[in-house]
Amino acid sequence: AGSEPTLSLEPTLEKLETSSSHLIKKILRRGNIGWLTEDDKISLSLFISVQKLRTPHVRHITMQMASILKEKIISMGGNPNNVENYKPFDKASLKEFSIWILSKAHEFIPHFLNKAWVLLKGKKDYPFYISDNPIALQNINEYGPYGSLGLAVTGIEIYLPLSSVYTLALLCPSYEKQIREAYDTYKRLSLAAPFVVNSIIKAPFSIEKIMAGIDEGMAVDCVDDNIVNLNYLQVRHAERYVYCQDDNFALACDMLDKTDEYKVGPRFIF
Repeated sequence: AGSEPTLSLEPTLEKLETSSSHLIKKILRRGNIGWLTEDDKISLSLFISVQKLRTPHVRHITMQMASILKEKIISMGGNPNNVENYKPFDKASLKEFSIWILSKAHEFIPHFLNKAWVLLKGKKDYPFYISDNPIALQNINEYGPYGSLGLAVTGIEIYLPLSSVYTLALLCPSYEKQIREAYDTYKRLSLAAPFVVNSIIKAPFSIEKIMAGIDEGMAVDCVDDNIVNLNYLQVRHAERYVYCQDDNFALACDMLDKTDEYKVGPRFIF
């Protein structure tokens, strides 16, 4: 008798990782992303999408949703085994679902391409963390029960550490608009009233650097607070593991001491 057919996307994923690895190494070597072509960004966008979908975190929240649905059916007096089209998740069905959702990774590419791509540069003596769920999302806007961390939600920020020194940031177009408006104001004031620029615009030189980062791909230096925030996001999104080049886990330990919530990745709250 023949063996059972095996579902696997590994050959395709290996090709994607090889091509993306080449691009990432080039980014790290040059310290610049201005040379990326549209095709390069499409490849990296697919890589980011896959990295977002193939993590243990996605499997955990999938099982959480399945468990919540089962409990809801029972609480309504129903029997999950008698519900049409309902099938509880087991190891095999979870694998099938994981493969299916990865096959949809290309559908997220437009949501990465329409962002402002910025390369952030940290410090060798203050390295970036990276976790087992490395695509970290942040949004300072609150949208109530609908959530604020969708890829297409206004204000979304997406971060992927590329090394201990560089992180790729994909920022909502709304931020790019705000930055350009601030930069235009800075340039007008510099010409009309240069003596008041510093008192009106905070850190005017950083505005120029951010604009160079958006328009020319130059790396934008992070201050310590930026690094703390990015490392916080890695710990918050991690399912089990956080990595640091110099074994400095003071921030992670402090976060875990404050709440057990950070011992796993984010979960749905109902």
